Amino acid sequence: MMRSEAKPEKLKPKTVEKEKPSLTPYHYKEEKLASIYQAIEAEEIRGGNPRTFEEVRIGDPLGPVVKGPLSLSDMVAWACGIGWQRIALAHGMKLSFLRRYPGLSYIDPETGAPEPIANSHFLPSAAKILMGSPLPLDLGFQRVCWMGHLVTNWMSDVGFLKKLDVRLKGFVRFGDTTWCLGKVSGKRNKGGEHLIELELLAKNQEGKMTTEGRAEVVLPAGDQLPSEKKEKK
Repeated sequence: MMRSEAKPEKLKPKTVEKEKPSLTPYHYKEEKLASIYQAIEAEEIRGGNPRTFEEVRIGDPLGPVVKGPLSLSDMVAWACGIGWQRIALAHGMKLSFLRRYPGLSYIDPETGAPEPIANSHFLPSAAKILMGSPLPLDLGFQRVCWMGHLVTNWMSDVGFLKKLDVRLKGFVRFGDTTWCLGKVSGKRNKGGEHLIELELLAKNQEGKMTTEGRAEVVLPAGDQLPSEKKEKK
């Protein structure tokens, strides 16, 4: 389940607004990059080392899984990886698609030609026109995938991700780095399943929370593991 929240705007008296300063991508110093490199190299993928219900303790940490600094190359790779149709078409196929579905297009003021609204996640000019943002942003379901990455890294190959509920609380723009984190908040048996409850959150490079959520994972008991899995334990 993916949720995005928008609070209703309060009516205010009309005033002359001062021009807002332009937002530029976050500039990283070497020590900030070093912490990102260190986290990437230390990322634990539990994989074939099975995690069992008995070994989990409330308060156990998850992550971090680090995504970023977000850039054009990251977005292109992600869009190609999932085969995102809104950005995967070119030339005649693209124009035919946009003519058929004009609601998925906008007119580029520089060329006068239709372009996919998905450009708002790739081009600053499109982000400004379509979303009022000076920089391109990630996609909501992309960030949900990041939180899923955090959970599936932790639960191992024998775990089953039963529920994932993610709330987007802030923007992630080009230049931002997202630190995905979590902790075990509960464990219980229900209907024959061994359930682990997780609290999830993500912060950017400045420590501001951008995402929060919850997940529920089914783990096997130790005596439910196949013999070859028990040997790996």
